[in-house]
Amino acid sequence: MSKYTNKVLEDREAQYGDPAVNLGCAANLISHYMGGKLGATKEPVMMGPHDVAMIMCLLKIARIATGPQYVEDNYEDLQGYAELACKLAKPQIEMATATGWPD
Repeated sequence: MSKYTNKVLEDREAQYGDPAVNLGCAANLISHYMGGKLGATKEPVMMGPHDVAMIMCLLKIARIATGPQYVEDNYEDLQGYAELACKLAKPQIEMATATGWPD
């Protein structure tokens, strides 16, 4: 992780608290929103903090693709969200590695 990304993540955690809690809250809101949009039964589409971090990566990629392409902040934010996603997925990554998946 770059020094810049580490600093941004530390600053954001100091401002907003544990990213897993913040992204978990966003996941809950997005789940209910998406359930209303996608499901006739209005059941929530369950998402987690990792899903939200990945959605934020997609948002940053969309901004790069459709807006001014060389805005450094978008790339730095993309890197930060990718680092968060990796951190949140770490237990699953370790489990997959231990079991030899996906070999």
